[in-house]
Amino acid sequence: MRKKNREELTPWAKYQKEHGNYSRKSRSQRKKRNFKISIPKNLGNKTWWTIAGLLMVAGAITFYFVSPISHIQKVDVSGNKRVEKTAILKDLNLNQQDYTISTLFNKNNFEKKVLKSNKNIKDINIKVNLNGNVAVFVKENASLGYVVRNKMYYQVREDGTFVKKSSSQVDGNLPVFRNFSNDKTLKEFLGEYSQIPNEVQDDVSEVDFAPTKHSSQRVRLYMNDGNQVLAIIPTIAKKMKYYPEISADMTKRGILNLEVGAYSTPYKDSNSSSKKISSKKDVSESSSSSSDDSSSNSSSGSDSLSSSSSSENTNQNVSDNDN
Repeated sequence: MRKKNREELTPWAKYQKEHGNYSRKSRSQRKKRNFKISIPKNLGNKTWWTIAGLLMVAGAITFYFVSPISHIQKVDVSGNKRVEKTAILKDLNLNQQDYTISTLFNKNNFEKKVLKSNKNIKDINIKVNLNGNVAVFVKENASLGYVVRNKMYYQVREDGTFVKKSSSQVDGNLPVFRNFSNDKTLKEFLGEYSQIPNEVQDDVSEVDFAPTKHSSQRVRLYMNDGNQVLAIIPTIAKKMKYYPEISADMTKRGILNLEVGAYSTPYKDSNSSSKKISSKKDVSESSSSSSDDSSSNSSSGSDSLSSSSSSENTNQNVSDNDN
């Protein structure tokens, strides 16, 4: 009977029966095949590690920006000698509200700003650390004193250049450099003088270029404490740093000779003490007093130092007769 039923199926019924089963089978197989097509196990691990890494980086960045080190913590200034640290910090205008990152990316602008604002600074380098500390290294070209040109006072910088603005009076506590008619000699002197400690420079009221037959680079310094110092330009920085100690050992005011070795001789009388030019005097007055002092020194030069022999007196004499 079954054989008869199979035989009684029409050709179309047979086709439907055969192909219907095949299509259902192929669809189920395709479903299974699609289900198996997924992210491979190794690729999935890489993806998770990538996501985890990105989350860690994002967390670190967030933590950094909410932590105190994301802002400026401290600013250190080094290399300055005559220029005050407060003046440099004022020109930088950095504060603890500024972000470290923004300061790092804008440090060139800060450097240009300081150089433009402060002419006593020749070069500046700013180093920004991500911990919030800022290091500022400066190279100065500060004004060291005054020189007289055409009966006017001009401030002169460390490199020998002059400040364009002139005045008929000395303003401030800077010393006066006299008789430096040769700019090359002046520049050499300034290079040495700039290395003298600030506390010693602050005690200098005037420096005269006073060469002699035996010493073509001799200078005479008039100190605010009443002493005079004889020195030569090449060694003035090396020897003048000891001036506070030597002057402290001097029982009386007098002449300290640093040309060869170091020895002092007291003044014989109070009238022959050091010349001090007032910073408020007029140029004409100081010029005339300088010439008067020069002539008086010429007449009393032999009495300015007390020595045991005539040869020592010749070496220690501070007058202009040696010229």
